[in-house]
Amino acid sequence: TNWYGVISPEIARVWGNRLYGCTICQEVCPVNVHVKPRSPRTSLGYVGPSLPLLEIIYMDESEYRKKYPNNQITANWIDFKAIRRNALIALGHIKDKATLPLLQKLSIDRDEVIAKTAQWAISNFSDR
Repeated sequence: TNWYGVISPEIARVWGNRLYGCTICQEVCPVNVHVKPRSPRTSLGYVGPSLPLLEIIYMDESEYRKKYPNNQITANWIDFKAIRRNALIALGHIKDKATLPLLQKLSIDRDEVIAKTAQWAISNFSDR
């Protein structure tokens, strides 16, 4: 989602390892049922093994937009802060214990959205 705020735990649990979900919304929209894509889709917003979540979390917006130019994840209507938040949700689903120190640090971040999302990600490690 592009909306920047705290994602409820119920939504975070089903969000999975996505950075955004715009493509999915387009696919399930009843208005789009009979619309044919103009070009093949190569991504559904899911995080693949080559997308460095930690790097995205540490980047500022200008670095992010320079590193991923002309890419759907850097569309101007996708708020970079929302991408960072979504990367934290993805980390919570990936459950890599090596990310726990970063998540613990961010769990007390001044930005309430980042802090609460990092707290959720940590809590999701125990949900196996």
